[in-house]
Amino acid sequence: MLNRRQVRKKVFQQLYAFQQSVDGDRAIFDKKLQQSFKDFYQLFLFQVDTILKVKHACAKQKDIEEQKFNPSKSKLEELDFIETNPILTFLQNNVHLTEKLKGMHYNIDLDNVEMLKQLTNKLIEIVGNIDDLTNLPQKQQNSVIFDFFDLAMAKNEDMHQTYLENNLNWVDDVPLANTMTLKFLKSIKPSQDEYTSLPKEISDKDILMYGRQLFIKTINRADGLNTMIEKELTNWDIDRIALVDKLIMNMAITEFYDFPEIPLRVSINEYIELCKDYSSPKSKVFVNGVLDKIQRRLVEEKQINKPLA
Repeated sequence: MLNRRQVRKKVFQQLYAFQQSVDGDRAIFDKKLQQSFKDFYQLFLFQVDTILKVKHACAKQKDIEEQKFNPSKSKLEELDFIETNPILTFLQNNVHLTEKLKGMHYNIDLDNVEMLKQLTNKLIEIVGNIDDLTNLPQKQQNSVIFDFFDLAMAKNEDMHQTYLENNLNWVDDVPLANTMTLKFLKSIKPSQDEYTSLPKEISDKDILMYGRQLFIKTINRADGLNTMIEKELTNWDIDRIALVDKLIMNMAITEFYDFPEIPLRVSINEYIELCKDYSSPKSKVFVNGVLDKIQRRLVEEKQINKPLA
């Protein structure tokens, strides 16, 4: 589920924390890096679990409504629509999902009752805006859940805050997790049964190995990398470069050297994007200029065997 861009962010975060630490135990931070990879899948599960919690909350409301002396027919129709929705039914019955959720460390209805109430009301509101629930094609029934996820969860700042309150490692994971969860929901088909497989926790083990190697090799190469950077500076001392920019350039140069399958231009572009997320607006120009000079020198001196970007 993770891609290289997301892995670069996680490596950068751990490198920055490593540089700020007192003991500088790389093994500890390597473990934290690996945990951050696993945490991404936990966020996916958290989102799916939240959707199921909303379904259960709606079922409770239906029970309460049915016990009233004069229950609302329209309200019961809306709640019944939610209870029998194909996507929600699939999630509730999926054996693999049920097993995965047993090991969850995070639980929205224990940590944030008001957030769950807000989400439940939003789903009921979306359903209530549909004119004819009884004759709604399945495609439109599914779209209700897609709209709910998009409006009530993906674009909800309160929901974003709920994620961070549960796990700070999720701070940069939310946009990609939103994409992955919505993609998973849209992949659910009527023909699938309760044993249908979930998305894999790690879709490509090479991606994880890439992340760990990038982390360790950037640390191991640090002194030499900073010397290379300093050679490209004019009337500027390397100690005056912000730590963020220095780490981003160190990671990029390590990628130049140690990952021959990644083209130079791809590496440079990716680390410029990292600058946009973590550094000042002017940094991307500075970092791009230094990395361009270094990659040209490395190619010309045949230190790396990649075409010039």
